[in-house]
Amino acid sequence: MVARVTEGDRTGAGRPEFAYFTWHTCLFGMAGTLALALLVRKYLLLLDPRKAHVKFWRPQMLLLVANPRSACPLIQFVNDMKKSGLFVIAHVKVGDLDGRPADPCAAETLLWMKLVDYLKVKAFTELTLASSVRDGMQHLVRISGMGGMKPNTVILGFRDAHSHIDFLSK
Repeated sequence: MVARVTEGDRTGAGRPEFAYFTWHTCLFGMAGTLALALLVRKYLLLLDPRKAHVKFWRPQMLLLVANPRSACPLIQFVNDMKKSGLFVIAHVKVGDLDGRPADPCAAETLLWMKLVDYLKVKAFTELTLASSVRDGMQHLVRISGMGGMKPNTVILGFRDAHSHIDFLSK
């Protein structure tokens, strides 16, 4: 898009005028956006779980892990089991949001997405902050997924008695 700088822009008071802007292009863009939004909504509503048939059932996995670095083989295993279904890797941070300037899960979300890219699995990541692991697991089971794409299989990847091995250090 080419913008012409007006005299007011040099002083910081005006806005740029776009050379190719007309009401025709605006109307075309608005109509395209509206059509796409309605089309996506239509297909999301077709994912109604009441219309599901047993022959089309696929496992929609929710994997809850404590330490992602020691759960790499489990993540790979669940990725192999999902058979083109939904796969969500979730983690619960124990803590309280009161008195914190920002969401503590926001910084870790990027690290989890890097792990998913590194392991070459097709999965979504969900992190939540809760007062206990039990409460966080209940939150994740209820909020994971979108529309008719909700997890129908929950896998717990917590083993406290097992020594943790860092699979990413190799």
